[in-house]
Amino acid sequence: MRLDGRCAVLTGAGTEVGRAVAAEAARLGMRLILVDRVAERLDVVRAHLPSGSDAEALVADIAHPIGRRAVHAAVARRFGHLHLLVSHADFVVAGPLRELDDEDIAAAIQINLTAPTMLVRELIDLMRAAAPARVAVVGSVLGEIGQPMLSAYTAAKCGLRGLTSALRRELAPFGVGVTYVAARPVSTDVGAVHQRHTMVSSSWTCDPVRLARRLMSAVVHDKDVAYERSGDRFLALVERLWPGLIDWSIVRRGEVGPERQDVSAR
Repeated sequence: MRLDGRCAVLTGAGTEVGRAVAAEAARLGMRLILVDRVAERLDVVRAHLPSGSDAEALVADIAHPIGRRAVHAAVARRFGHLHLLVSHADFVVAGPLRELDDEDIAAAIQINLTAPTMLVRELIDLMRAAAPARVAVVGSVLGEIGQPMLSAYTAAKCGLRGLTSALRRELAPFGVGVTYVAARPVSTDVGAVHQRHTMVSSSWTCDPVRLARRLMSAVVHDKDVAYERSGDRFLALVERLWPGLIDWSIVRRGEVGPERQDVSAR
């Protein structure tokens, strides 16, 4: 997929991953609408884009209908169509399921799965009008390799993986591709929660810049699935075929405590 001069929407643009993806997309010559809930974070993103970048900031929360409609309106007004949607949202609730309250579980599903699904629905017609176009969804390798203390998060990310498979087959006849990127926990605050409260070690993290380059490369080459680290594809296969090996590995690393912490990186 050629990207120079094409238009894109990036959600979660104010996070470290979002900033890295925005910079990479701008470097490739894309015209951007950067979406985040916090205006100050968008100011930081735009300040760090390459000189001459074409980027508009939009303060909107895609977890709410009014935010999703605002994204649609901005794209329709500025471009009239959409070549690329990069959907990035991450809300981590770590801890034993028995200690998570209703609000924790609902937020994990709403932010990580429901809102991205509804945003894609909102923008499908604009993407069909731009065909060839592509949806790129940032998921998590933890949605394929279940980890203790991340049950609600894993459930949402598993759903996101299934969503992209179904959407790819649904939208292919209309010239819209779908890419799923299985990211490791990034080396930011969200990654730190994974490390402190789960079995995920500090060595099992990714760098936002590396992730951004892998994502945009997958878009350029029209890949359906991409892993931030190539070895994670093998681990996901082991989880499907020989889950007992993953169980053994987790038990071997020891127990974790019942403490819990919530961090939003929407």
